[in-house]
Amino acid sequence: FEQYLYEALNEYGVFRSFQKDEMIVKMGQTLLHSYLIMQGSVKVCRESENGSEFLVAFLKTGESFAMTICEDNPPETKKSLVTLYAVKTTYVLCLPLYYKDMLAKKFDSWYNYMLSTSIMYYGFYLKVIDNIAFKNLDRRIEFFLEGLSITTNSKYIHATHKEIANSLNCSREAVSRQLKAMQESGKIVLGHNRIELV
Repeated sequence: FEQYLYEALNEYGVFRSFQKDEMIVKMGQTLLHSYLIMQGSVKVCRESENGSEFLVAFLKTGESFAMTICEDNPPETKKSLVTLYAVKTTYVLCLPLYYKDMLAKKFDSWYNYMLSTSIMYYGFYLKVIDNIAFKNLDRRIEFFLEGLSITTNSKYIHATHKEIANSLNCSREAVSRQLKAMQESGKIVLGHNRIELV
């Protein structure tokens, strides 16, 4: 981004911090801002009517979410199609949608950035479809662990079996069995609420 764009983002945006597991956006919530992750990582989930969740993707520093995760309605009634949680302490720039569009008209770099964000989401959705349609639970767990490792830039995953099960919409017992099998095959090392990717 050029210096003038940095200055505009600083002028129009509001910085917020979110602690680990804190909800940033609730599915169904009216979206008034575009969100740019300045530092940290975010988990993107879909929710069912009974409150269970299904992991869509992880986002990391430098990535953004807003218009690509909401209904195609007028700006004042756009609602989020997903729920977002902070994976760890995360700092976010909240930019009102009006300024997001205004800056896209003024700065090519911002327009290209928002366009690349939209394209990135289509890739996420295709991966999710592949995981549901073609892969067994063991590969879905690997997808989850690898995504979280890349997002947090660490080979150590701090998550309970229950948290993983909730994200993949399956039972804790099934996750525990698969993780044990992965440890026996040398793919991971299990610790107390911690998983090390080998």
